[in-house]
Amino acid sequence: MIRHEETKFQEVWYEETMADGLHVILFHKPLFTTTSCLLAAPYGSLDCREETEDGTILNFPSGTAHFLEHKLFESDHGDVMADFSRLGANVNAYTSYEETVYYFTTPDPDIEKPLSLLLDFVQNFAVTEASVQKEKGIIQQERSMYLQDGDSRLFLETMRSMYQYHPLREDIVGTEASIQAMTLADLEQAYRLNYHPSRMNLILVTPCDPEAVMDLIRKNQASRTFSAPVFLKRALQKEPETVFRARSETAMDLSDSRIMKGFRLNPDIADDRLRLETEWALKMKMDAWFSPQHAAYQTWIDEKKITPYFSYDSEISRDQAMILFSDEGLDPDAFSDFITKQLEDCLQAELPEESLSEMKKRTLGAFLHLFDSPLDLAISVLHGEMNRVSLFEEFRLVETMTPERCQGLTQKIDLSRSVLTILKPLHR
Repeated sequence: MIRHEETKFQEVWYEETMADGLHVILFHKPLFTTTSCLLAAPYGSLDCREETEDGTILNFPSGTAHFLEHKLFESDHGDVMADFSRLGANVNAYTSYEETVYYFTTPDPDIEKPLSLLLDFVQNFAVTEASVQKEKGIIQQERSMYLQDGDSRLFLETMRSMYQYHPLREDIVGTEASIQAMTLADLEQAYRLNYHPSRMNLILVTPCDPEAVMDLIRKNQASRTFSAPVFLKRALQKEPETVFRARSETAMDLSDSRIMKGFRLNPDIADDRLRLETEWALKMKMDAWFSPQHAAYQTWIDEKKITPYFSYDSEISRDQAMILFSDEGLDPDAFSDFITKQLEDCLQAELPEESLSEMKKRTLGAFLHLFDSPLDLAISVLHGEMNRVSLFEEFRLVETMTPERCQGLTQKIDLSRSVLTILKPLHR
């Protein structure tokens, strides 16, 4: 077990890789009264096409990761959620594009039973054919709910415009056809390949004694046997240079129209640290430009260039990169032209030192707040592991950012691949 200390933030954490490859990180918070623990597999909705070391391509139905998340809560003896409740612990899970995470929080100072239960149920595939068939109807209802939500549908239609092959074209839960086509064999193969302990992270934020907790994990893992791990990597199909469609319109049961202007960027930054630094530089420039910090922001609202519902987001990940803007009730083409011009100006203008300083203060505040929430801290530590840039390294990237560096990272971003998505009220 390796002890780490970040003196600036007075944080201590421990790290160990178990004999079977399970990577464990434990943040010791002796003054906390609750423990949060998560067990994560690097298997999300983007991983429906994977490649083995010998070049074999494995295809899984869209939504397999989410379906697996649902089914692992079944155990040989009943309902796992009820088991956690009897222990006084709250348990839940989520599937994202990149990972599937199972977690619990408990106020009990003795975490042996809930921790053992988490390790046991996630590392035991007890799914039956009958339960798979039953689950299909439940997930179809969940999918229908998402498709009727305006925000979810706006994002989904934008992804379908940006990409021709990328899994982002489909919701995390999958398609109607892929859900119906799901088999027990699909789920078991995906589980055996992607839930090997050597691919997983166990993150704890706890007041409990670190050595005692690590010893519990060692003994639990030693009681299991696993096959040899299989090398896997995500195998996305190469996208055309152009977007799939530049404009789309969809009628929905809405009270007012919704618009999204999206820009598909090139996710071609191989170095993880540089990629994350670029993402932060873009975020800080956009936060300074497309917010009340900008001198003209209120004028934009008064002139109906944007509305109080205006929002924006950006992402630069290994396999996708984009900038998104959305609003309601405006002329779509006027909104598109306005956003394009403002974004071009934003990327070319140097971020003033005072604005950058304000962004850094906000980031530091949000960063410090993480350490008051066990679950938020555990999830942020996990994201650091997934990004291959630790939480503290990420903060230092922001802390050392200069206007010149910010400008150099963002001014050459290519905005040539853009799409416009419109959701129109059904009865207007």
